[in-house]
Amino acid sequence: MFGSKDSSSGGSSKDVPATRDAELSGIVFQPFQEVQAQLSVLDDILDNSSVPGPTTMAAASLARMDYEGGLEAAINEQINVEYTMSYIYHSLAAFMDRDNVGLPGFAAYFKASSDEERHHANLLMAQQTRRGGGVKLKGGGGGMLG
Repeated sequence: MFGSKDSSSGGSSKDVPATRDAELSGIVFQPFQEVQAQLSVLDDILDNSSVPGPTTMAAASLARMDYEGGLEAAINEQINVEYTMSYIYHSLAAFMDRDNVGLPGFAAYFKASSDEERHHANLLMAQQTRRGGGVKLKGGGGGMLG
């Protein structure tokens, strides 16, 4: 534990920074005093991201000029459609490849289709980030077969 004397090692409490006599349970981030002002500005920007104007994250990227929020949302929706289709095709490939189904040609076709849909999603994500937009992926996927 930080900040406690360890009699077995002969160390003192000055050797290790004190943490208010509390056990650490993971990583603790305590930034330097020098960056506190910059972090508060960033927090303000993130908190005001729904308010249009010069303090939003959209204004932080020059690539985002003339990039409407509706277009960004539509591209995010299409990215999620592509991933959902990839997931469904991948499920079909796994189903066709089962030992009691045994259709390796269909399995290969659906596997290739899954890879193609994932490739489409990757292209759209690259375009989205190139234009200064953010990628928002939804959890889950298509239905399970089997």
